[in-house]
Amino acid sequence: MKKNLIMLCTAATVAAACMTSASILALADSGIRSTGTLAVEEEEALLCAADVSYLQSEMNSLTGELPDAEHTMPYDIIKDAARRNRIQSKGTIDYAGGTIILDASDLKFLADEVDMLENAYKISTAQALNQMGTYFTADASISYDPTEAAAPEIYIPKLSYDRVREGILQSQSVAHLAARQASNAAGELLFYDSEEAQNNRRLDAVTTDTNAYPLLIQAATADNLSAGTAAWVGGTLLIGNGADNQAYYHKGYETGGEEAKKHLYGGESFVSAYPDVCADAYFGSSDPLWTEVSGIKNEVYQIPLIDEQGRMLYGITFRCAYRARQHLYNEVSASGSYTLSTKEGEVIETGGRIDAVPYRIEDMAFTYQDVYIDLFSKCFSTQDPYLYLQLQGSTYARYVEFNTEAQAHANFHFTGIGAKYK
Repeated sequence: MKKNLIMLCTAATVAAACMTSASILALADSGIRSTGTLAVEEEEALLCAADVSYLQSEMNSLTGELPDAEHTMPYDIIKDAARRNRIQSKGTIDYAGGTIILDASDLKFLADEVDMLENAYKISTAQALNQMGTYFTADASISYDPTEAAAPEIYIPKLSYDRVREGILQSQSVAHLAARQASNAAGELLFYDSEEAQNNRRLDAVTTDTNAYPLLIQAATADNLSAGTAAWVGGTLLIGNGADNQAYYHKGYETGGEEAKKHLYGGESFVSAYPDVCADAYFGSSDPLWTEVSGIKNEVYQIPLIDEQGRMLYGITFRCAYRARQHLYNEVSASGSYTLSTKEGEVIETGGRIDAVPYRIEDMAFTYQDVYIDLFSKCFSTQDPYLYLQLQGSTYARYVEFNTEAQAHANFHFTGIGAKYK
């Protein structure tokens, strides 16, 4: 009977010890009291007190992995969730005058260790979530408001691992902000400037003017982030491409350009004039047979971007006047071209080649082409304080068959050349 009793108690103790594999932090004033090894029926039942010590060392190892493992957790945090109250074993078995001791208090000690380790890990995880703006309230629900955060001793008894996992997953979510209206750096509420902008979530089309299209906070995308930046949103790593920054820049550039145009075009203009460029060729009836003449004129004007009075260049204007006329048997031609460029060679505008259509001398009229280069409609860059306007005209005339009344005229003129400043 005594042997059977020992076997039953030993089996119960081993089972209880095996149930403590999830254990924790050793209490400073506690220690394992069981000692020795008990074998019954040729080791069919075997109890090693060293196994209890092994479990304790494993708990201490897990405790050592905690960031604040050097600090013992206050017992107050675990008192409401203590597993010790569920331990049914009690008393002490002393065999062979203390050679073998089986003490039920060791099981309660291990139960306390499990409680301490569990709550230590929960607190450590909760503290990490606090650093990411996620908090637990008094009833262990999740909040993003630091003023609602409760002390660990309040929420830990109610905090399950499922809730801890939920907190980790939601720590990178912005879903709780979906109903909040966005504001700018000055604290002014933002609105989309149109229904189309709202439907397409265009963050480059916003205004502070109150309307029916409030801009609500939404999860960021790669377009929203500046190039070279990254962020986690809803568990996804986003690497910024700067698309929105580019859109804001271009919109600001266009808006600023339009405003500048309004300002400049609304004021008084000052024109800086330049000499005409003319190329002519003429044959009269007294000239020898088969003689030909030509004229070429090439001029480059250096035009300041800022004049001496500090006014800004905004336009260049000139007129092309040309004709190629003949009488009887002659050949004539007149052509011209213009190019506005920077010193670095970037072409701002070019007129290519302009040709006069030959006609009879009875028609004495010139053909006119007015040119205006609006610099606000151009995009260019230069490190030089000047732009360069090149004007080139060429003319040609020759006899084909002698006649005393034969004449030939070829003309290409650039006139009224001027740079406009404001």
